[in-house]
Amino acid sequence: MKTVTDIKNLLVSESAVPVFERQLILSHVLVQPRSWLIAHDTDVISEVYAHDYHAKLTRREAGEPIAYIVGYKDFWKHRFAVNPATLIPRPETELLVELALSARAATPCHVLDLGTGSGAIAVSLADERRQWSVLANDISASALKIARGNSRSLANLQFFNGCWTDAVAFDSVDMIVSNPPYIAPDDNHLLGLTHEPRGALVSAEAGMSDIESIITGSRKVLVSGGTLVLEHGYCQQDAVCRTLEVAGYEYIELFNDLGGIPRAVRAKRP
Repeated sequence: MKTVTDIKNLLVSESAVPVFERQLILSHVLVQPRSWLIAHDTDVISEVYAHDYHAKLTRREAGEPIAYIVGYKDFWKHRFAVNPATLIPRPETELLVELALSARAATPCHVLDLGTGSGAIAVSLADERRQWSVLANDISASALKIARGNSRSLANLQFFNGCWTDAVAFDSVDMIVSNPPYIAPDDNHLLGLTHEPRGALVSAEAGMSDIESIITGSRKVLVSGGTLVLEHGYCQQDAVCRTLEVAGYEYIELFNDLGGIPRAVRAKRP
């Protein structure tokens, strides 16, 4: 088989793609860790691998997220498979995992992850708290297929296809966690998110429609004293708080992400 170049020269490019991302792509192509590339930068690779690398680099140059190109995204303590059927887990969403873990002791309870997507939140919670019973849903069957593949065979984790709390029994859940769609249809941020599923990003009524549905539905299925942990958009904190207050929630707490941006709320059903 014809050889073409060594790793060091292959990674030299006038591409606008950052070097770190080029290394991630080549690591994925060669099925080797990034550290291996650095240690073997004079190794010569085959024409087939070089062609695959350039094809994937072209996809990245066209704006496709690196997570879809390599097929995974790291979140919390694990690596999650992703594809265009799922939202790519964001580092700021790890805040929901922290808030859920700190909200309850490591004693048995029932937790519901609404709109699980890749399963990142549900899997992280089920793995951290083996005493918890975690149930996760999504309206997308394609997303659920990915989530089940990411489940790590955890015995305390189950998935089902459904729309928010519609199929959940009243007064049956101790805690609900959700990162719902909350971007307004006319938000300019969508211009940079064209590859991800629109249904996992966009919500009507200035981005509040799904949040309002979750707050209303959660009020019915949470037990008395149950906890709701909810991610929201950067400008929605006041609207979310008002909706929680109208729904009768108490002990409403507000949280910023690591960038100092309002990101999540935690509240209790009386």
